[in-house]
Amino acid sequence: MLITAHSGCDGTPDNSLDYVRYALELGPDAFEIDVHRRADSVLVINHDVDTTGAYPGCPTLHEVCALAAAYPHIGLNYDLKDAGLEEAVCALHASLCPDNGIYLSGTVSPAILKNNRSALGHAVPLLNAEEVVDRFYPRMLEGEYRACGEEAAKACIACGVSVLNVFYWCCPDEFLSALREHGVNASVWTIESANEAPHFFARDVFNITTRRPKELLALRA
Repeated sequence: MLITAHSGCDGTPDNSLDYVRYALELGPDAFEIDVHRRADSVLVINHDVDTTGAYPGCPTLHEVCALAAAYPHIGLNYDLKDAGLEEAVCALHASLCPDNGIYLSGTVSPAILKNNRSALGHAVPLLNAEEVVDRFYPRMLEGEYRACGEEAAKACIACGVSVLNVFYWCCPDEFLSALREHGVNASVWTIESANEAPHFFARDVFNITTRRPKELLALRA
């Protein structure tokens, strides 16, 4: 089971180089960053959309990858906030930190997974549940755990993906069992308290993304 540091973890500023340096020195299995494309096509890290496309003061993905290259045992989870970033992100990763693991979440296109998977190199897609299951969150609120799990698993299989990225609240045992019956595991986000982690440790999910990686790493040890 992987432990991924969420952007802004342990009190660091979200999507900052200070956060990146902290995560790399802490040593989780991976760290998460939110990716946008600036108006000049430069990839930057920031959570929210800047409708002007300027993203002033936002670190570039080039800076992040250059820092990560010195820590090849730590993976990068690129949470793609704009459509169509998959190939550019994978190419930059391959050129600057090819030895680091690479995970893609967010607006990962099922079409590219089906039709042009080779463009993603060795990236591991974490396919977001809401991208592949219609009305995922309302239906989970209505208790359609098994049906949503079945649909999500079949969508993952159709894309050649073995991991579904899903909000931790949406992981009751019935849902996880439906995934597992089809050979699909869950990447769970975002654990805000170490008290929530043992539940998912016991269920051996693929990954936990957390704002408390220091505490979870200690628990796992």
